Amino acid sequence: MMEQKLLNRRDAIILLSLAAAGILLWLLFQTGSREHVTAGITVDNTCIARYDLSSAPKGTFTLPQAEGVVFEISDQGIRITENDCPGRQCVHTGWISRPNQTIVCLPKKLMIQLTSSEDAPPDVVI
Repeated sequence: MMEQKLLNRRDAIILLSLAAAGILLWLLFQTGSREHVTAGITVDNTCIARYDLSSAPKGTFTLPQAEGVVFEISDQGIRITENDCPGRQCVHTGWISRPNQTIVCLPKKLMIQLTSSEDAPPDVVI
């Protein structure tokens, strides 16, 4: 009786091609430009601070208008490291670094939104 191989040569080539395409797509989306990305921090619909992520000082900071919230800026982007609100979903969001990403804390009416000075077309037009 003849044994059949689990993976023949043609299947291996297709599998490797798909893996290479996946890696190339991942690299394409990961190497987006982070220049001129601005983080706008708003509380109760009022902008309280703006930071250019490429030139802002790295480290943690607090803002008097956002009591109990600790922010952090690094090469990875911006995040909320500590917050005394229930659920702490804003802390669990983690780092954001690309335009149109947001972190929201509903109990404190706080939002961090990243924008870019470069005019980019919209993702979807309805």
